[in-house]
Amino acid sequence: MRATLLLCAALALSGCYSFEMARVGKRVGQDIERQTDADVGGGLSMGLGPVSLATAQAGAWVFAPNSTREARQVGRHVASVEFSRRPLRGFDGHLIERPAYLERYTRSGWYPFVTVRDSGSAVFVFLRERGRQPVVTNLLAVVVAEDELVLTKVSGDLSEMIREAIAVGSGGDLFGGAFEEAGLIPREETEPDDASLAIDSAP
Repeated sequence: MRATLLLCAALALSGCYSFEMARVGKRVGQDIERQTDADVGGGLSMGLGPVSLATAQAGAWVFAPNSTREARQVGRHVASVEFSRRPLRGFDGHLIERPAYLERYTRSGWYPFVTVRDSGSAVFVFLRERGRQPVVTNLLAVVVAEDELVLTKVSGDLSEMIREAIAVGSGGDLFGGAFEEAGLIPREETEPDDASLAIDSAP
């Protein structure tokens, strides 16, 4: 009984439902609907705190130590993750501008890092730095794809996370390839899949 109570307390402290991501996901979805003919549905918004992340790391190590090694290396620098996922229909990535609701983040000390657009998707990444020698401590990625809207907010020592991702060679997969497109993570020399890809260093 005591172990069960401790587990329940740990899960409660780590957080489950993300009110912030639910609110932001809804408002960003409304902005997208106003800009385009897209239809954004209701979705799922969750948050994972230190306890949940540590439990996930431990489970990955126990059940799949080899296949999850790189993900665990990168993930150990993350303190919390919040996300919102919503279904999306009728979207054209070329038509969308940065959702107006995200201006709230720029007024709170975040800055737009990169915007990536093509016909099938759009990615908007925001960063926040802190400290005398600025360290990236927060990241918000808004990924608008053909069939879903995904918002992810990550907190932790993200400067170290990015360096770790580069070291293990998995950085190109971060947030829809936005870091790679921005030049922060070296890319492999390959032929572009879509000649219409548009990359902006500013929104």
